[in-house]
Amino acid sequence: MILKFKLLKNINLMSNNIHTLDFIRNLKNCPLEILNLNNNEIDEKQLIHLYDFSELKEIHLKNNLIQNIDEVNKLVNKLENLDKIIISGNKIDLYINKEQEEDIIDEINEIFENLFY
Repeated sequence: MILKFKLLKNINLMSNNIHTLDFIRNLKNCPLEILNLNNNEIDEKQLIHLYDFSELKEIHLKNNLIQNIDEVNKLVNKLENLDKIIISGNKIDLYINKEQEEDIIDEINEIFENLFY
């Protein structure tokens, strides 16, 4: 049945309680450009299933179970046409040292200073 959708460019699978993306290989021949997977139960281990979708321009992964930013970076690096990836609402572990923290605070302060001058 999915084979009939060879021209499918946009798919919205938002809020479907999805926890695995192994099914998506059935859409491999579709020129998917936008994939909305917001509000599901997808973790970073599932992102490998998206590697072959080279036409993807947008991936929406808001409010899932993604914790490892390195896996997200791998996906972004694999998909050359990707312009937008939304990962807000995930509990991403981000490790920074004290020096990086101070640099980030300085950058944020500079942004706010520039907003008011």
